[in-house]
Amino acid sequence: LHAQLAEASHPNFQLAGQHKLLFLNMGNSGCCGDRRADTQLEDGKAIYTYGETMHFPNGVAADKLDEAQLDFRIETGEPPKKAVLEILEARSTLEEYKTMMDEITKLERADGKLDLDSVSLKVQEHQTSFAKKELEIHLCHVTQKYEEAAKKMDQRTTLFSFTWLVLIDRSIDPKYAAKHIYSPPETVVKGAKGEGKNCAVM
Repeated sequence: LHAQLAEASHPNFQLAGQHKLLFLNMGNSGCCGDRRADTQLEDGKAIYTYGETMHFPNGVAADKLDEAQLDFRIETGEPPKKAVLEILEARSTLEEYKTMMDEITKLERADGKLDLDSVSLKVQEHQTSFAKKELEIHLCHVTQKYEEAAKKMDQRTTLFSFTWLVLIDRSIDPKYAAKHIYSPPETVVKGAKGEGKNCAVM
């Protein structure tokens, strides 16, 4: 996991447990990031966070997840982004995706929000069926710390979390590497002789 997080090239990135924190000091600008690609954001061809706007190549798209959203079922909730739907239809995996989103909706919540550990495991559970049709899906997550100095002695700090599913059509882009892939914490079980052993590494 740390190897995944350490790939960030931004000089202000720091590791903090399972999250990657980007410390941003924006002064009095009041805004950050690039909002020019509204169409790509709406279509799922880009993901916006306060630290960066990621634009995806052909064959890659993202479906943003609101951690407080209660219903992710396609029939009753938010429909998939245009680019996401195109990939699902091209790989004939729309029904499998619907099933996965239904199961994510039924997962227990943590303080009223998505339990990312459970969501990650659910996505991994469906990975084999998607892979058979040359589709790869990952849960991605990043937490960023936004700092704004309202006055010389008044520093305001806010944490922002961004969560999304990235879909990769491997028949189009076999080499694309997803960023910010979320993994549940490593589970370690004490052995009979007091030696720790890895029970599950995600």
